[in-house]
Parts: sequence; C-alpha cells; structure tokens
Amino acid sequence: MNATKRRGRPAAHPLLDDPAWLSTAVAVGATLTDLAAELGCSVAAVSRAAARHGITPGPPPRRFPELGDREWLQAAADRGLNHSEIAAEVGCGRRAVWQAMASHGLPAGRPGRPPAHPLLADRAWLETRLAQGVPQKEIAAGLGCTPQAVSRAVARHQLSAAKEPK
Repeated sequence: MNATKRRGRPAAHPLLDDPAWLSTAVAVGATLTDLAAELGCSVAAVSRAAARHGITPGPPPRRFPELGDREWLQAAADRGLNHSEIAAEVGCGRRAVWQAMASHGLPAGRPGRPPAHPLLADRAWLETRLAQGVPQKEIAAGLGCTPQAVSRAVARHQLSAAKEPK
C-alpha cells in the first residue's frame, strides 16, 4: 500500500488530503470556517486535516477590526469618546472596547465609568503625598474615600508606604 494513502473508507472531502491545496488556501487568508463552508464539512474536519499536514492557520480575523488598531482607538479617545460611544461606533460592547484599550496599553479605566477618585490614579500625585509623610487616612479623608481605597492605589502603583498604627 502506498504510504500517502489513508486506510479505511475513502475521504469524504478529498481536498483535505491535498496539503498543497490546503496550505495555499490558508496562505491566501482563508479561515478554517471559510474552508469548511466551501467544502461542506465541519470546521473540526478542516482543523484535523491542517494538523495532519503540519499547517498552522493564522488567527481568525477580528470581528471588529477597529479594536485591533491602536491608532484608531487613540484617536477615538482623543476625540473625547467614552467606551459606550466607541462601542456604538464600532458595533460592539463596552467591555470589548475596554479590553482592546487595555491590550494596547491605552488608559482603559473602568468600562463606561470615570474613576471615582481620579487623584488615586495619578501615581506622581500619590507618591508625592506619601513622600511628604501624609498618612493614608488623611489622604483618604481629603479625597472623601476610604483608607482601603488609598491602600489599594498604593499597591496598584507599587509604592511603598509606612504602615500606620491602628
């Protein structure tokens, strides 16, 4: 028996046994889903064939390409759009915008909400106050937040603060 022939029943989708066809299709950008629809088989069958031939398909295309474009997101934020407005423009949810901004290293904040205490997000301001010896309880009282919120901000910014007596 020829080493390239498969045993058992004949292939339902012979093109899946052709590594040249499959690698060309993947190289021109066809997704596994596209190929499965074209052949009339399951995505799993195409995936198994690709693995069998050592073909690694690229990542699936982004559903919302704008979210993959750092410059576009930055421009939207610079125009003053919040997560909800960007999401409406793209056609996705706020959380998707938040995750995309975070993945690009853009200031993401919480989806759809401004920070409750913006000064706690300012590392330089908080570091200066701590260096001046201002106790965390006093910082909290001045901002109208809890001491725990200040403590979390100190930890988030990886600052060191002297432990205060209880």
